[in-house]
This record gives sequence, structure tokens and C-alpha cells, in this order.
Amino acid sequence: MKRKLRRKAAKAVMRKIKADELQMKINKIYIQSSDNSSEVSSNIEENVVLSDVADDECYSHVIPDESNSDTISVQVDEQVDEHIVADSQNELSESSQSDRNEVEDENVIVFRNVAQIEQFVIESVRAWASESGVLSMLKVDNLLKHLSVGFPNMPKSYKTLLKSNINPEINICQNGGELWYKGVRVNLDQMLLQDYLQVHRKITIDINIDGLPLFKSSKLKFWPILGHLVGTLNEPFIIAIYCGKSDPQNIEEYLEKYITELEDLFYNGYKYEGNNYEVIIRNYILDAPARAFIKCCKGHSGYAACEKCTVIGEYHNHRITFIDLNQPLRTDESFRNREQPQHHEGTSPLERLGTGLVSQFCLDAMHLLYIGVFKRLLHFWLFVVGAWKLHGDIINLISEVFVFFREFCPQDFNRKPRSLNDFKLFKATEFRRILLYDGIVAFKNLIHHNVYKHFLLLHSAVYILSSSTLIRTHLHLAEQFIRTFISHSVVIYGKSFVVYNVHSLSHLSKECQEHGTLDDFSAFRYENRLKSIKDSLMSGYKPLQQIARRDLEKEKINIILDSKPNQFTLSLKHFITNEIIRGSQYRKVVIGNVCFRIDIKLSFLLVFVVLKFLPTNEDPDTYFDVGLRKWICTDLDDEMCGKTYWPPNSNSVTQLVKTEESSKTNWPKHDMEVKRFYSKILFYSFVNIDLVLTICHRFL
Repeated sequence: MKRKLRRKAAKAVMRKIKADELQMKINKIYIQSSDNSSEVSSNIEENVVLSDVADDECYSHVIPDESNSDTISVQVDEQVDEHIVADSQNELSESSQSDRNEVEDENVIVFRNVAQIEQFVIESVRAWASESGVLSMLKVDNLLKHLSVGFPNMPKSYKTLLKSNINPEINICQNGGELWYKGVRVNLDQMLLQDYLQVHRKITIDINIDGLPLFKSSKLKFWPILGHLVGTLNEPFIIAIYCGKSDPQNIEEYLEKYITELEDLFYNGYKYEGNNYEVIIRNYILDAPARAFIKCCKGHSGYAACEKCTVIGEYHNHRITFIDLNQPLRTDESFRNREQPQHHEGTSPLERLGTGLVSQFCLDAMHLLYIGVFKRLLHFWLFVVGAWKLHGDIINLISEVFVFFREFCPQDFNRKPRSLNDFKLFKATEFRRILLYDGIVAFKNLIHHNVYKHFLLLHSAVYILSSSTLIRTHLHLAEQFIRTFISHSVVIYGKSFVVYNVHSLSHLSKECQEHGTLDDFSAFRYENRLKSIKDSLMSGYKPLQQIARRDLEKEKINIILDSKPNQFTLSLKHFITNEIIRGSQYRKVVIGNVCFRIDIKLSFLLVFVVLKFLPTNEDPDTYFDVGLRKWICTDLDDEMCGKTYWPPNSNSVTQLVKTEESSKTNWPKHDMEVKRFYSKILFYSFVNIDLVLTICHRFL
């Protein structure tokens, strides 16, 4: 008992020590933030607001709080000198100013009366309650009960709020499963299609079908039929959902209503605002098991499994392998004529629609390439015994590089790099990032040079097939790289490596030639929609009815057209006094579907600069050095020439650059020419300077 008490007391003391340390850190941060408050920061905020009001491009503004301005000015006069103010402006632009500008850029709604406020709150709560995975309907009822005190017209129940007195028509299938068919036309009726039809003049849809397990403790699963309006950024819509403890057994029963409706739409078109528009099903984007089920053909483990050519597999080391890459290709006509009988297991209902069961069924890069081939390649490196297997120390070094990359991972990637110890938990988007970006740096000099070159073959091919520009000029190279990758895989890893997915790589270049880049026919958007469907479930009671009601409760859906690559949008306007830049300044630009934003997370972009110092009368020599972008004190002309602050003590340049110190106004100015801008990660990789973080530099 005494020992337990001593342990308990020791733990209490440790908690108290940690709490005191944390409080000291908090106090230190608070004191620093108080010291950095300045009159200049107040003026900057005020100037931003005034410039936004005067600018026609601004859609909203925020009135600054003037109550504390005098107090701030007094604090600055007493505590902050000129140099501290200059140094604090960078900190301001990366933190508080960013938050302030985000508020400024939002549309501020002005209400004329209380009734408008009440209606806005009702609509906002309705939209919020309809989102996937937000909360249970019981909590919505509880919220409505509290809000109804201040808003008398607020519905008292989620059923009234969401207009969910809907009884969806559920059909019972032969194997005991349930099928809810919503339909293509009903989804189109929910959409505001004016802008879309004005641009495209027809309705083009991609289809996805896949299985979705619902619970870990149950065999219950969904098999949704999803559609996506091509040329839009909207999430895929639900056409039908099958629910059962097993996969659909009868393909005719599963697709009957879908086939019947599409026959009508193909023949009669879709009427919208008095006009008739053609409806087209462009592609079917499915994984291999779903393709085999819908097409009624051999699955990926069959001898005649390849969907694009007539190769016959060989049994080797408990695997069906496909080594031959030169067999005749399948066509829609050869598929209909059953020219290779062993490939077929029945007649697909889609043949009634005239669907191209070869040309319209794409090889999805997400399942085939990222969690198929590349995951298999990494699995061989990590776990399969052979000359290629990585030693544990090498795996740890590669993991260190990945973890180091986390700091520099931009917002374009949904998941940050992590250790290879989490390999079994990696998602498809992580395999994609490693294949296209991280791997070419992290694997160099740490794996055998021949294995690395073999990896680069796959990387180069996928990089070409992922680029809308390179695919037009280098498609033949991508095909050559893939074929070389497959043939060398037999030599390096053995025949057992070249299974269905690896063989199917040989057809990817032709798929991209017909359908565009890999991202144009990948299943990523559909996987995201499947997750939102699963998150919409509040319990395990009648899951199909829950999904049907949540989907039917949605009102008119605004269509978001896919942005053109040459269109850009500027937002988050700001102003920094210690930078001499002509024109307006913004913190965020969206170019097509790519977003660039200046904030703390992305502050590593173009931080460092390689300078060529121009000769002067005092110093006729020309020399180069590495400095910081923020040291440049004038605008750059067309030849990238200007002036920069430079430390008077040349021996301190390395340390100042390494710690990213701000320039001082008492530093001399020098004429220079900018030769190259670098981000942190490239700087750490290639510049010969002693660094605090040396992992990447050591490995490159």
C-alpha cells in the first residue's frame, strides 16, 4: 500500500512539474506576443480595410475595432523600437494578419429584419444537418428545441426541418438483399443545369459500381451505383444502392431498372426548360472484381483474365502470371462475338444498351496502379525475402526522410508523409505521392542502384501519363518505360511478381490515349463519396432506408463547373510595408484547380535565392552567394536585377541564412541579379551549407 502511495505521489509531482513547465511556456509566448504588438500592425490592419473598401474587386470588408487602438499605440511607443517593429511585420503577415484577411475575404451578409435572420438560421441548420457524418438526429432535435426559444418559426423536429416524411421504395431481392433505385432522371431533376448545358450542350455521365462494407461486426454491405456529371466538380450522385450480407447474386435483377431507364434516356433524351438534351454514359470506372461481375467475364485470378488482350496466364508459385505482352488486343466487337470463350462467364445486361464492354470499361489507376502494382513493389522491398529486400536500418533511414518531408508537404496533398512502419495503413493517395514525388528523393542511394533505376521506369511512365501536357508528346515513351519495367520485373523479382495488375500496366498508355490522363478516369472521387455515404449512417437500424431518406432530403444542387486551367482567382488581400511591390498584394491565388497560399505552412516556398553580385567601382569582381528572398529590397526588373540588403560581415552569412534572419536597415545595399529561387527542401538538398536539419542533405 505504501509503495502504491509513493508511486501515486510521484506521478502527481511529475504532473505538477509538467503543468508548471507548460504554464511557463504559455507565459513566455504571451509576453512575446504582447511585446510584438505595435502601432504599425494596427495601421496595417486599418490600411487593408480601407484599401479593400476602395477597391472594386473587394466583395466584403470588416470594420476594425477602434476601441483598443489607443492602447496598442501607447504600448508600442513604450515597448517597441523601430527595429523590433520592422522585424515583427513578418510575424504579423504570417499569423494574425492571415487570420484577419481570411475574415475580410468572406462575404458579409446584411439582414434587413429579424425574419431574414430567422430564415437564414433555419436554412443553415438544415444544410448542416444534411451533411454526412455530422451528428445524430436526436441531437438535431435537441438543438432545434433550444433555437425555437429565440426563433418561433424554427421547426421543432428534424423530420419537419429536413422534410423527411419520405418512404423510399425498397425492393426485396431473391437472395434476401434490398435494392433502392433512385434513378438518373431524379438526380438530374435535382440539379441546376443551366450553366452546364450552356457550355456542354449534352449530359455526359461516368458510372462507378463498388462494394462498401458498413460495419466491422457485421457482414452487411452496400453495392452503390454512382454517377458523376463529367466536367463538374460536384460529388458523385447515387443512382441505386443494393444492401445485403453478400454481394448481389443476380446481375439482371441488380441492373434491371438502371438498364430500363437508360434505354429511355438514350432514345428520348432529357428535357430541361423546354429543350431536349442527349444523355451519354462515357466510362465505367470500376475495380477488377466489379468489372468482372458487371461484364460477366473471368476475374483477375483466371487464366484468361486480362480484359484488354487475349493472353493466357501461367500458374507459377501459387500465382497466375501474365508474362506475354504481345498478344492480340480485345475489341468491343470481339467481346460481343465471344472470340475467346474462356474469358466469358455469361451475358452482361449492358449489352442491351450497346455499351462498349472493352472500350468503355477503364483500367482504374487507383486500384490497378497505386494500391495494386506500387503497393506490391513496396511489399517486396519490405517483406519478401530476396536480394531486393531492404535491411531494417535502411527502412528506418527512408522513414526518417519521409518524416522530414512532413514539414514541407504542401496543401495539395491530402495526407502528409509518414514512416514506412505504417506501410500496411497507407492509403492510395499516399502510394501515389510516394511514386510521383517522395520516392525519387527518399530511395536514392538507399536502395540498390539497379532497383532504383527500375523504380524510375515506373515513376517516369506514371508521371507522363498523369500530365495533360506530356501525354500529348511523350506517350510512346511511357509505353516503352512500362514494357521495360514489366520485362525487368521478371528478371529482378521473378515470374510470380507479374500478376494481373502488373500485366495490365502494359495497357495503361492506350487507355490514356483514349480517355485522357490517369486522373481523368480514376476512382478517387467515388471512394470519397463511398466514405460520405458510410458516414451518413446514424446506426445499424435499416441502413438503406437511412441513406435513401438523407439523399432524398437534398434540395436543388448547384452545379460547379470544372475550372479552366488558365483561369485564376485572387483572394485574401493584404499589405506589408517593408516590401516594395507595385500593385495589389494577395495571400491566395487559385489557378485552375491548384491553390497557392502564403501562410506559415507554405512559408518554405521560394525562401532562398541564388544571387549574382554585379561588379562595382569598389569591387570589380563578380561572385555568387546564397541569401534570403526577403533581403531583396527593390523590385526586380525584366532581367531579374535589383538591390538587396547584405550582412556587412561575410562570415555570418551562412548562419543568418540558416536561421532565416530578417534583414537590418543598417546593412549595406548591393546591386545583384537573381539567378534562381529555391524552396527550403531544395535548398537543404543541394546547397553546400552546414544545416541544423541535415537528413535530406545527407541522403542526396
